[in-house]
Amino acid sequence: MQNNMHAQSEPASHSALDLQLAVLRHLPTPVLVLSPSRMAVFLNRAAERAIRSSDSIQSGTSALGQGPADLGINLLYNRIWNVVLDKLVTAQKEANSDGNACPVHELDAVVSNTNLTYGERHFRILASIITADDGMYFLLSFERAAHIEKKIIPHREDQISYLDGGHSDTPNGAQHGKVVDGRRDIQRIKKAVFDSSNTASFILTVDEKFYLTNKKTREVLGDFMGGAEGCDGLSLRERLEIWDEHFTRPLEHAEFPGMRLVRAKKPFTGYRCGFMHTITGGKVVMNVSGECLYDDDTGEFLGGICWCRDLQEYGDFLSEQQQRTLESHETICNLMPHLVWTTTAEGLCDWFSQRWYEFTGMNKEESLGAGFQNAIHPDDLPVLMDRWEHHRKLGNECEVEIRYRRNDGVYKWMLARACPLKNESGKILKWYGTNTDIHDLVMARIEAARNKLQILTVLAHAEVNLFSINKDRICTMAEGGMLWDSQAESYDINNKSTLVGKDAIEVAQQTQPGGVPGYERNVMEVLSGKVGVAQSEDRIGDQIFRTRVVAELEHNSCDGGKEPEVKGCLGLSIDVTDMKARATLELDNARLMMEEQAAKDSNRVKSQFLANMSHELRTPTAGVIGMVELLREDPNLTSEQQEYVNSIQLSAKALLTIVNDILDFSKIESGRLDIEEVPFNLASIVSELCKLLSMFANQKGLKFGYETTMDENLELFGDPGRTRQVLSNLLTNALKFTKEGSVHLTVSSRAMSPRLAGDEILEVQFIIEDTGIGIEKHVLDKLFRPFSQGDSSTARLFGGTGLGLTISRNLASLMKGSITLDSTPNVGSKAIFTVPLKVSSYCRNPRFDASTSSPPHLGFRLSARTSKTLTPTSTHNVAHRSINQDLLNQQISNSVTDYSPVSSPPMDRSLRHSSVEGLSSGIPLPLSAEQRSMVHILVVEDNAINQTIAIKNIRKLGFPVTAVWNGREALSYLLSPSPTQPRPSIILMDVQMPVMDGYEATCILRTGREYSLDQIESKERNADGDSIKGAAEGGGAWAKGRLSDIPVIAMTASAIQGDREKCQEAGMDDYLAKPVEKVRLEEMLLKWAGKRRRG
Repeated sequence: MQNNMHAQSEPASHSALDLQLAVLRHLPTPVLVLSPSRMAVFLNRAAERAIRSSDSIQSGTSALGQGPADLGINLLYNRIWNVVLDKLVTAQKEANSDGNACPVHELDAVVSNTNLTYGERHFRILASIITADDGMYFLLSFERAAHIEKKIIPHREDQISYLDGGHSDTPNGAQHGKVVDGRRDIQRIKKAVFDSSNTASFILTVDEKFYLTNKKTREVLGDFMGGAEGCDGLSLRERLEIWDEHFTRPLEHAEFPGMRLVRAKKPFTGYRCGFMHTITGGKVVMNVSGECLYDDDTGEFLGGICWCRDLQEYGDFLSEQQQRTLESHETICNLMPHLVWTTTAEGLCDWFSQRWYEFTGMNKEESLGAGFQNAIHPDDLPVLMDRWEHHRKLGNECEVEIRYRRNDGVYKWMLARACPLKNESGKILKWYGTNTDIHDLVMARIEAARNKLQILTVLAHAEVNLFSINKDRICTMAEGGMLWDSQAESYDINNKSTLVGKDAIEVAQQTQPGGVPGYERNVMEVLSGKVGVAQSEDRIGDQIFRTRVVAELEHNSCDGGKEPEVKGCLGLSIDVTDMKARATLELDNARLMMEEQAAKDSNRVKSQFLANMSHELRTPTAGVIGMVELLREDPNLTSEQQEYVNSIQLSAKALLTIVNDILDFSKIESGRLDIEEVPFNLASIVSELCKLLSMFANQKGLKFGYETTMDENLELFGDPGRTRQVLSNLLTNALKFTKEGSVHLTVSSRAMSPRLAGDEILEVQFIIEDTGIGIEKHVLDKLFRPFSQGDSSTARLFGGTGLGLTISRNLASLMKGSITLDSTPNVGSKAIFTVPLKVSSYCRNPRFDASTSSPPHLGFRLSARTSKTLTPTSTHNVAHRSINQDLLNQQISNSVTDYSPVSSPPMDRSLRHSSVEGLSSGIPLPLSAEQRSMVHILVVEDNAINQTIAIKNIRKLGFPVTAVWNGREALSYLLSPSPTQPRPSIILMDVQMPVMDGYEATCILRTGREYSLDQIESKERNADGDSIKGAAEGGGAWAKGRLSDIPVIAMTASAIQGDREKCQEAGMDDYLAKPVEKVRLEEMLLKWAGKRRRG
């Protein structure tokens, strides 16, 4: 049979027969297996062909689960299957009781397969029984029927019947000569075919008297077994010697391959034997297989043919066998998931499997002998050598867990085993060993031991007690802080508790006066069998323990169903002192949560109130500042009037600074303050800020120093406005509180680990040092509280709201930075501001960054690159002027407010389905006076003062302007164009107005159908091709284009988080925060002059 057969699983699970069934599946002999219920559970392919017709096989119907009669197998002589099988079972049981072999029974049967001939449908069935775990199985093997095989035909010794298929010449020559000649031709053809085979073979007749060899056999062995006409069998066997394959003994005649085949009448394969070559005298080994020869018509057994394969010299055979054995051993060892090795009897390693070299990275020379010791952990080597030497002397197996170094230098736990190979006298010839990877197992074991110790330690300190008490009241197990000893400082697993081995009741009684009554009563009741479960709560000292005791039962299978016996009890005791107080605590917690929520609501209302009040304060303040700016431009003011105007402006900006601080504080408290992340030039921001503040330092007679190690062309991502705000606050504080000496700013940076791959982050550090009045240690923390200053006189002496440092620290925290302050009274202070910023790019020769927070021209110069001292370019010395210090401190505080950014961050037009036509650069195009006169501005403002300021400033900038009071009037204005109501090129829209606010008006303008109709276009356009002539100028045609394309710029005093986004969602194109300075207003108008939206 083939060696690569695979087991085929059947629908039912019969694990004991899997191997047998897999082999039987491919046998050419029909085999059928019946289950203990006499139903078919297996039939091989030959049985399917013999029993089932081709139609039933093609239809897909299964033969499994049917009885033999259902499959069309009928016993002859009126025998019934169940009766016959019952007899087989009885005979099998008798044979088992007598200790005899399993009997084989013969049954004659015929199958109903119409595809077979009459002779082919008759079978002799050999029935035997296989005993399995779930019963007896019936094995039915089908052979040719006996009454077909036993036909007798004439036979002559001088006739070679195996060649003519059993047909002999008739003795009387009655057949016609033509027929005889034809059969003789067939005989010659068959013999020629036999001789043409390249495999040595011979034929032995059934009477064992005649041998015939083919041409290949005569070429190998000569005529020793006769020539082409064969030889006498008896004489050949007398002079022929056949040995076993190892030439240890000669075979008996009955063991000769031919004799074995003819006498057993069963084919065989793989029969190995050897013989002496008659010519060379050498030993020859061959592999013999035998096949039976039958008459095609009568089925008579004629003899057998033996095929001799793999003929080779015995020496070559031994060499090949030894090589195969060696290769097989090494191959198996190399494929094993272990490190395999061998040593000499003295313990020196002489061979390693391939996996050893792969694991250790060592070569053969480094490993053999005692070199393998270099791969063992130094701490484990003495242990291994001691154990190895001990077992090597005793000659028994050795096993030890040690660590081996892997090729990457990591040590792994291995289980090293060694087993001796001994000869017959018990002498050790060799040691065979393996190393098995158990690293995960050892680490898991160590971890389990550690976890167990942790659990036991937790139990010892968690006031949870586990215990077991036997029927004699003796404690047999105790885990945890037993004896309710919660004050234990350590836990020893080897000495779990003083309770173990003692009477549990006596120990409880000794715990405190009066004992632990509830616990004692429950233990006694459970041990007596009165109850199965009992629970009690007992006070022990100041603690309350809840103890539950459960009966430990033992069931006896031999007691006839009696009640289980109580063997003891198991108990769990926990400290419930906190649980008893939990209801009160939960009630208190609920009350506290309600108070906390009320405080949050109050804080939210307060923050919203502060935000609203800041907005309402900014509106009149913007009016004051705007009117003062208009008044300052009057050339007819006297010097005294100009001084009054400057005082009003300074007071208004001081008020605006306070409002801004309150607004920032309210936004921080309400969580509505935005931190931007835009590219900006940090060096430019710091330099310009220092230029601005150095002027005030010079006026106070202070030395202002600035030192930086950062690249002035480095572009970073962050919030430039908030960074400048924090830095400005710290610097202005240093200037305000320093009367003499210096103020020094140092800027440095270091690389940080990026949060995301590909990012480069710098931690920028600003150090501000001054020689001012200093601060007491106990006052430092107080400075960062809202509305807090060093003492009550600070506000009177230096001014301020006490919000600056609070806002700065919160801004630094929002930017993921920090602020620290260190100060010594009468010596000075040191503030450190740290903020992480992501690197954007390196820019060479950068232009002025629009996101910086300083105007481009302040009249100052830098004297150095790395260490800079900022001095005014003015030639006269202002340090010795008579300066009002209070006024100067106020100017320093308002210096940040005095700054307005060059350009606002661009609005995200992705929130709208429109863009601006022709707006490809943030730099506005300059317009001549004539071109400005063609750009009409519509101001929508409900505050009369702010409306007046806007109108006058716009007219001074050279733009025609019209104003309305609310959003509804603005929409009506757009729908009713006339010479007195020209179509605007830009709309400045306030957002908070009565009747209709700016959000609703802009939304209607963008979405209303009547505002989307095209109008006639004026022919005049600017250099960019955009229309710049209004409808009212020159009385020309009305400007073509949709009203919905007119740019709308929000102009509001609100500065709460979400206002800008709300303006974007309403359809506004840009954003101006009040108060709006004339320069900022002009830049915005130039930016949008002649531009229109493209839907």
